Amino acid sequence: MTSRAAVTRIAIGFALLALVYVAPWLIGYVSAGSRMMNCPGQETAPVDVVVSLDFRPGPTELEALQQYGRYGGGGGEATNVILLRTTPENRARLARLYWIEAVKPLKGCS
Repeated sequence: MTSRAAVTRIAIGFALLALVYVAPWLIGYVSAGSRMMNCPGQETAPVDVVVSLDFRPGPTELEALQQYGRYGGGGGEATNVILLRTTPENRARLARLYWIEAVKPLKGCS
């Protein structure tokens, strides 16, 4: 194997590693708008939200979600997590997580 072929293989390996690292962030960023339900009048105030997941959250996911708001239970659904007093910035950050299905206000839009 020539040194050029070896360098090419190493470069391809690093490119694949970079893709694995960047892909979840990119998918979350591109699809964030479809995950978050915005209600008029709630753009600036902290609100309680329901975070819907495709799976039952374990301790790791619950701990990760607590960075965005105070844990408020599951609301009767095994795949939902209620976060209390979530700021608009944190709601936007939540919607960018690729493993979250939806972020909706707890009380709905009025």
